Amino acid sequence: MGLLMALGAFVIHLALEREFARLQVFSQANVLFDADPNEVLDTLATGGGGRQGFIHPGIRVFFTAPIKVAALAISKVSAGTSDTSYWRRRLALLAAPTSAALFYVVLLNILLRIGVSSVDSCVLTLLAFLSFSQLLFGSIPESFPVSNLAVAVAFLLFVVPPNDDNTSRAAAWVAVGVFAAGITITNIVPVAILLWLDGVAFGVGVVRSCLKTAILSLVAVGVILSVNVVTNRAAGIQSQASSDTTFVTRFASLTPRVVARKFLTFPAVLVNTIVAPMPRMAPDAFARSISARYPFR
Repeated sequence: MGLLMALGAFVIHLALEREFARLQVFSQANVLFDADPNEVLDTLATGGGGRQGFIHPGIRVFFTAPIKVAALAISKVSAGTSDTSYWRRRLALLAAPTSAALFYVVLLNILLRIGVSSVDSCVLTLLAFLSFSQLLFGSIPESFPVSNLAVAVAFLLFVVPPNDDNTSRAAAWVAVGVFAAGITITNIVPVAILLWLDGVAFGVGVVRSCLKTAILSLVAVGVILSVNVVTNRAAGIQSQASSDTTFVTRFASLTPRVVARKFLTFPAVLVNTIVAPMPRMAPDAFARSISARYPFR
């Protein structure tokens, strides 16, 4: 049942994504909320697009390299075009719908493992699919749906009872951490929280769990950042440390008033992720402005 739901969702996400592409939604940033599909699609397809820094250190490794290999193979046997750039873009557009479809499979398994009935699990998974945010971001070439999948896999690992092989479980947590942090480095935070709770829940103890969490999280982040540095050097890509540092500093400098406002408006934001608010329009020139990249909503 889960695979059928995932397949149906994949088809719908892909159809919606192709319609967005036809309307040139992916040609600029912030047409749909704070999404930057123009950058991410280029990164997925070619390795460019400005997503090679430490904020998204693994996108090129997890997606660009396999896409390039697959595009080259398809171009050799295709009866149509042999243009590899065409096939790279087509394959890159599969990343978000595939991640979204896999998320539904993972979510269904989580619900079943925690004791939710089969019918209720299917209904809740369907609700997740039909929620506004998931339906939208599962149809955009962005890091959001992949991050969603990565964190869901961490939740699935958390609800799976451990066996006597602690080494294998630790390796599984590191692998999940590498994947999650590779998509967006801050994803290591929810993974680390679940890892700590995993240790506490299964008798490791609070202090030992803290130590274990710190070590495994650092290993995961160290692995993906090292891979990022090596692959960027191999591809001749210069470090983006300065721009990434500016990005982080901008958000670290939020005033208490701004933080409080974001906290107080969170309930409304949560509702809007399920049922969309009325759309608003902004001048196209404003949307194209770099300075409007994050203030624009």
